[in-house]
Amino acid sequence: MNLEDGKIKTLKNFFPIKVLSCGFLMCLLIMLIACERNIAGGSLDGAVIYSEGCARCHGPNGVPDQVQVARLNVKNLTDPLLRKRLSIDDIANQVLYGSTNQKMPSFANVLTKAQAKQVAHYVYSLSSPTPR
Repeated sequence: MNLEDGKIKTLKNFFPIKVLSCGFLMCLLIMLIACERNIAGGSLDGAVIYSEGCARCHGPNGVPDQVQVARLNVKNLTDPLLRKRLSIDDIANQVLYGSTNQKMPSFANVLTKAQAKQVAHYVYSLSSPTPR
């Protein structure tokens, strides 16, 4: 084995670690950006809250890009099957407390319950004619 082969093997051995590190850093960055202390300036406008706090991951219209789906398993908020399973309260709780797999951060420290409820109404409106 020559030195060049050794360099190639070294890079190949560290490639998965670098990919995992990049994924972790991306998640951390998203969480820091998404959890800034002043989402929508305290507004109760669900569309404004969604735009500032949710659209980064879930897309401007509730449809995430494929990179977010692949990296974080971000859900399509317009999916009719997902919509049938969730109520306004389910969505508000997800917003406030995050996902059980911890890929979606909790927004409890940056949104009030009233704001979470308003963003939940907005999310529900993305694909459903009447909330339940």
